[in-house]
Amino acid sequence: MSRKQVTRVSDAHNEAPFAPRRARVLALSELGEPLVALRAGDTAGTACDVLESSPLAPAVFEVGDEVLVLEAPDERARPVVLGRVRRAPSASSGRVEIHAARELVLRCGAGAIVMRADGRVAITGLDIVSSAQRRQRIKGASVEIN
Repeated sequence: MSRKQVTRVSDAHNEAPFAPRRARVLALSELGEPLVALRAGDTAGTACDVLESSPLAPAVFEVGDEVLVLEAPDERARPVVLGRVRRAPSASSGRVEIHAARELVLRCGAGAIVMRADGRVAITGLDIVSSAQRRQRIKGASVEIN
């Protein structure tokens, strides 16, 4: 094929090659899909697919989130939200928050900490060690040992 016969999609449509761009989540559909404003002045929003980086940690979006969206060259295909855009937490802030709508799981080998939206927290492991330099308190409406 000669060079003259090669046509890029961007040349055919006389626009820049497809690249991710920033957008704002306007609403969430009944299925939880983000509806994003792809163009200035867009108030209805466009339903998008979401890139899932892990089946164990599905993406959760909130209205107002800034996201990175990739529109497909085929206009019949839905745009894909690649992820949320946020500033990295500053080391000087001294605090990092992680939010989960339903459940947050920290797992390493046989150990895990599970926090649920209803307020339950479960810590499991082969051995659990708790120590304090000063006083250690266990508080609860009732405390069971063994």
